Amino acid sequence: MGVLSFSLLMHPWRNAARAWVLLKTSGRRAILTATGEIAALALTAPLVFPFLALIRLRLQQADDAFETARSQAIQRNGWDAPPGRSAIGTAVNRAVWGTAKGSVSPATALTSGSLLELWQNPTSGVDLAIHHACELIRREALHEVRLQAYLFDPASAPGRDLIATLVMKQREHPAFRVMAVIDRPGMEKAFAEAGIRAQVAIARPWWSRRGHHPKNFLIDGRLGILGGDNIDSPREKDLMVVVAGPVVRSMLLDFADAWDHAARPLSREPLPEPPEVGDGPDDVPMVLLTKRGSARFWGEDYQDNDSNQAFVAALRAARTEILIQTPALNADLILRALVEAASRGVSIRICIPLLQHNRLATKLDAADNGSFVAFWTQLPPKIRRNIQLRDFSSNGRTREENHTKFLCVDRQWIYVGSQNFDNQSFAFSRELGLGIDDPALAEAFAEAVFERDWLTSLPITPRWAERWIPFPLWYH
Repeated sequence: MGVLSFSLLMHPWRNAARAWVLLKTSGRRAILTATGEIAALALTAPLVFPFLALIRLRLQQADDAFETARSQAIQRNGWDAPPGRSAIGTAVNRAVWGTAKGSVSPATALTSGSLLELWQNPTSGVDLAIHHACELIRREALHEVRLQAYLFDPASAPGRDLIATLVMKQREHPAFRVMAVIDRPGMEKAFAEAGIRAQVAIARPWWSRRGHHPKNFLIDGRLGILGGDNIDSPREKDLMVVVAGPVVRSMLLDFADAWDHAARPLSREPLPEPPEVGDGPDDVPMVLLTKRGSARFWGEDYQDNDSNQAFVAALRAARTEILIQTPALNADLILRALVEAASRGVSIRICIPLLQHNRLATKLDAADNGSFVAFWTQLPPKIRRNIQLRDFSSNGRTREENHTKFLCVDRQWIYVGSQNFDNQSFAFSRELGLGIDDPALAEAFAEAVFERDWLTSLPITPRWAERWIPFPLWYH
């Protein structure tokens, strides 16, 4: 039961549910022992908390020094990378080139293409992005659809829409192919019951936290759709984009890599080659940001991948402004880079939802956004004044959920994709996103995706716990 006391000590408020489970499942003698330990803890906590906070601070300082040295080495190793259209794009390109640990090679990741459409879901529960994706498949697809998904609910409106669309395409074109890599079982059964002939692979090992988090569709090797939208109907804002050009070829290679690394392919047939298509428009420099994720809980450098290091490079190259929307924000690399940027005088605005789905799970994992509010509240005033924080609301009155993953740096470079800025995405999950290196598009996205929400979102007043419990104790 000493584990219980230590758990409560490190996260006294967050782990109340975990403590209750431990007490409930223990014997009577263990319960009495734990009760005594908790009572002792209550008496000694005022002395122990500052000590633990100091230990965490020293460990964090050592980690800061290591990550700074690593970033500098990556930028040196990536010196030969093709330059970007902007300074931010150049720094990101060097990070990907110098890290070279994504699902595709750096030469494939550094690509180009054309942005065709931007889709945003409202908070009403209507999944416009998946509806538009199904319309695009019905209108454009002749040969195949390849998709990656995290959540799939066949009973939801978008789930039913996708199933009906694929049934229709295979009736029109009997040789029409459907291939899917999904996080967990369920889609293969729904497809089979609807009569859809599909090759399906289950990506996540049953015992692992290696979530398969990409959300994308590939249509005939010509069109790509990616972003953060699951195939279900939560009442949350979300974002997807449609692209064409050479970037789609890079996305096809990422799909093949996801298939090869899936825990359980349900089809013995090899993946067919995608249709032969031309390059398509390539008017915008892009970089496909990928990470395979990790199935292991220890003994691995979780940050040594293209996607994580690209985010760090973009934030460290910022000179004027950073705009962020993310469902959760507690990844060490991001917190460190934000403090560095604010110390340089960069203006940072962050819109996060304090109303989060799956609340118990996020609290037990110390991943709810209260952690970030505590972090922000306890920053030195000189740094905090450069970081503005709002609670997402589209109506200016009530808290709402926001699943958008969006980063804009200096109005020159933007990220759209699946990766949250939290420990799960940065450490364990496979992710897929797109960096777009174009000032005109960055400006347009900043206005359409961020500024409208910023105007209606709510100011955040920290609670007493976020003000006074030392931040290192909030946080793994």
